[in-house]
Amino acid sequence: MWEFTRACGKKRVMHGVGKLNKKAKHRIDSHALLDAYANEGGREQLKEYIQGHSGLPGQRGNLELAHGFADAVAAASGRKSGRLWGLLNALAAVTAAEAPVNSPGELLPFCGVLGMGALAASDARFRPAALAKLRGLANDPRWRTREAVAQGLQRIIAVSPRRTMLP
Repeated sequence: MWEFTRACGKKRVMHGVGKLNKKAKHRIDSHALLDAYANEGGREQLKEYIQGHSGLPGQRGNLELAHGFADAVAAASGRKSGRLWGLLNALAAVTAAEAPVNSPGELLPFCGVLGMGALAASDARFRPAALAKLRGLANDPRWRTREAVAQGLQRIIAVSPRRTMLP
């Protein structure tokens, strides 16, 4: 059993789950924060969570957090896709001046970009826009953002290889 209170202050107890790995914990936390964002517009709370758990500065950003966040985006797509797309664009738009390499804020665009790939993989309506955004972000000066582009594309290619790879 794992008790969830960190992300948004709401107590949620997961029964029958057993011991959760880091990615699963971040997916649960991210899902709750995405719900709060969709219902109340709590973007700052989500940004604080990502930066607070980024693992930066340091040798390695928190990839478990980023992939858990992207998985939560994919799970929340559907009715909330439009609001999620706006959030992901805002996160991806954090500039290198606002969030330089190896700063906690660098994980914000990483999560936004990876989330774009996850949303486009789960909701085909967003694939053309996501591919266009990812193409532009592939030139970001931060290597982690460029890596997120590659990982986001992998998510899209996994569900739609022909349409993604062929013109």
